[in-house]
Amino acid sequence: MPIESFQLIYTGSEVRSGAMDVYELAPALVAIGDLIRDANRFLNGDQASVSVKVDSDFKRGSFDVRLLLDQQLLETAGQTLAFASVIDAAGLIHALFGIAKQHEDKIVEGIVVGLFAIYKLLKGEKPKSVTIRDNHGIIHIGDREIRVDARGSQMYMNDIIRADVDHVARSVAKDSIDKLEVLQDGKLLDDITKGDLPKRVMALEETQESNEHVLTDNREALLKVVTANFEKGKWKFSDGGSKFNASIADPVFQQKLDDRQEGFFKGNVLRAVIKTEQTEKTNGKIQTQYTIEEVLEHRQVGTQQRLLPPSSKEK
Repeated sequence: MPIESFQLIYTGSEVRSGAMDVYELAPALVAIGDLIRDANRFLNGDQASVSVKVDSDFKRGSFDVRLLLDQQLLETAGQTLAFASVIDAAGLIHALFGIAKQHEDKIVEGIVVGLFAIYKLLKGEKPKSVTIRDNHGIIHIGDREIRVDARGSQMYMNDIIRADVDHVARSVAKDSIDKLEVLQDGKLLDDITKGDLPKRVMALEETQESNEHVLTDNREALLKVVTANFEKGKWKFSDGGSKFNASIADPVFQQKLDDRQEGFFKGNVLRAVIKTEQTEKTNGKIQTQYTIEEVLEHRQVGTQQRLLPPSSKEK
């Protein structure tokens, strides 16, 4: 499939001088990579994978991110996806950032287009409900009804993807950065300024310890489920050597749990990509957090008591 590219441009005091701290740039790149990966997995499930690469041709005050999407068809049938066909790289960029049109408010024919535009409009807050009607979403806030595009609204209601946008926006909360612009072929798709940020994002940046040292590692592992948490909290796993708590950050797997598509038993094994993040605090203490980035396989073993009720289709 063709490669689609787009450009992230930061403006601010450091960027204007031709410099940007590597400890600010690296988390920004990781955040945009996480957002694209999770959005692709949410829209395409197991049908396609996506990798994000940084173009080597850096320019003063900006950097290019090239997006490559490799398609793989599912070998098994019977899985219900939000959209029947694979959303390609161009469609993915459109769903996240909208398209370059002469609509500064990102409203096209009365519909707010793009995940970023919805995030800015709602200041990152999650509405109680979204109704899908005539291929677009209706967000209900008090007595107001806001029409948004269907893909953007469904992604926005996903807690994991909305948190990804928080992480992308967090770079703008820094004193040295004023704005983040997303462009394609030299045309503005969308931007985020400090005025668009939720209070929680600003507060996180204000309280962040600048001298904390963080190490991250991603690896594939077999994990035995010790305790499941279906309320989007942390699960307890064993890797055969130790037990630890980890959050689930795979939007497709989480959606299957929410929809009761996964029959789950105590002692089941997940083959998954696990992210380990170690933070050295200012007081010398080391804090370790684990996150299940992607569930590659769910192995059901034995005939233990079921932890998750079966769906109506199974009855």
